[in-house]
Amino acid sequence: LEVDENTDTEQTITLFRRVAKFELVAKDALPDNLASVDIQITGGAMSVDVESGLGGDAVVQTKSITVPASNIGKRNCIFSSYLFLPEGVTEVDITVITKDADGEELVEYLFEDVEVKRNTITRYSGMMFGKNPSFELSVDAEWEDVNEWEF
Repeated sequence: LEVDENTDTEQTITLFRRVAKFELVAKDALPDNLASVDIQITGGAMSVDVESGLGGDAVVQTKSITVPASNIGKRNCIFSSYLFLPEGVTEVDITVITKDADGEELVEYLFEDVEVKRNTITRYSGMMFGKNPSFELSVDAEWEDVNEWEF
């Protein structure tokens, strides 16, 4: 939109969500020694062409999330990361590593071939810290689409 002194002051602009979102929901209580969660995504992009909606070159991106002390002991905590999708990319690999305050690994999960789509939340939820951790997949229908998987 080019603006000058003759541009109408009221404009209708349509915005399009150009990102995909990955969410991990820890259904069990966060343990006392949990300090951070790293989400590493292989195959997404760090930049996007806003007109086409296509991401740049595929990269490995890592988001480190510091867990607030107020969340310790809580259930159903959500950890998330956004990604742009290069042309033709519909699947990424995601590694989630939880760490204590000293940076020591508590648990690690590798989710391979995770289906992702622009304007869609891909959500994995499950028991993250128990003796028999497990996850289920659901997608938030408030976005454009739903992808559901079992593993």
